[in-house]
Amino acid sequence: MNNTLLQKIDFAEIGRNTPASKIAIAKANLSLKNARLPTLPTEFSELLEHYNGLSHDGAVLFGLEENTQFFPNMLAYNSMIFKNKAADFLILGYDEFFYLIYDKVDSLYKLVDKDDFQEDVTSENLEYPLCKLMRID
Repeated sequence: MNNTLLQKIDFAEIGRNTPASKIAIAKANLSLKNARLPTLPTEFSELLEHYNGLSHDGAVLFGLEENTQFFPNMLAYNSMIFKNKAADFLILGYDEFFYLIYDKVDSLYKLVDKDDFQEDVTSENLEYPLCKLMRID
């Protein structure tokens, strides 16, 4: 996990959920696999161990908990979007215009337009697309 990203999140005035446990992450990965969705990328799993969801200025990064208004459940959201269909990417968060996804085929994090999935940002690591989505420096 990139310590710079954690520092940026710590200094930003954004909503943060309590950390997810390794057990919760393992259970989420099993549920994702059973739903024929990609499992959580390592860097994102490590972020969940610090913040089980983030929110700021209309942007949301999913968590693993159920029934939280501010940090939607990742599995429930992806299951709703894909409606029991297999997918090659996992939606990690969103704002009004973009989804933050992890593309398993390319092993890349991407910000894509919600309407046409046109790529806006592509990165091998989570920091830049997440910071752009959450509008943090």
